[in-house]
Amino acid sequence: MIEKFAKSHDAEPKITAFSEYGREKNGLRFPSRNYSGQAYIRSDKRKIVNARIYVVYKKYKFFTVETEVDIK
Repeated sequence: MIEKFAKSHDAEPKITAFSEYGREKNGLRFPSRNYSGQAYIRSDKRKIVNARIYVVYKKYKFFTVETEVDIK
């Protein structure tokens, strides 16, 4: 779909994505934010922005899961 849209608008796709892992618990990193963008640069250098998605992760709830083996 990206290539089809780009071709129909005489443009080159420019896809941007990044994730930031700003939370840490017990040596594991967890995402704090994420960004994805979909844009197209036309032959006349104008930019078409088709999508921007920002996700911010907050209020993590950490918990411990314990198990027990019962051998009968």
